[in-house]
Amino acid sequence: MVIREALASDRNALQSLYEELVSRNVLVTSTQIERFLKDDDNFLFVCDDSGLVLGTAQLGICMDAMFNNQPFAVVENVIVDSRHRRKGVGMRLLHHIETVCRARHCTKIMLVSGAERHGGHALFKRAGYVSDAMVGFKKYLGQSKGKGK
Repeated sequence: MVIREALASDRNALQSLYEELVSRNVLVTSTQIERFLKDDDNFLFVCDDSGLVLGTAQLGICMDAMFNNQPFAVVENVIVDSRHRRKGVGMRLLHHIETVCRARHCTKIMLVSGAERHGGHALFKRAGYVSDAMVGFKKYLGQSKGKGK
């Protein structure tokens, strides 16, 4: 298994993964995936096992006015194919994200997870994330409403 940036050819696999993640309409486009490849601060990673995409996670590196030139990171849309969970895929994705964040001198990595995603919460805790340090909030805008995240 290797962690790499998603390619336009991963569109169908990503579409399927995101449909497992959320209970609303998802539309993954090759154009949007290609935008990630051109952006130095936003990444769409996949865990690839001999051409099979097993999981994905999105990383955004954000500027921070508080700490000079040290950014912080936001992780979003972490999902592992339900047939491949508890095999180290999610942990590999999170370790890769942490490596990128350390190389970019990020002060912290933040993520939010749906309240009902207990399996994901266990993974995040094993990876060193703490859920009692902050209270997270989300406000969905426009058609982004819905449960699932």
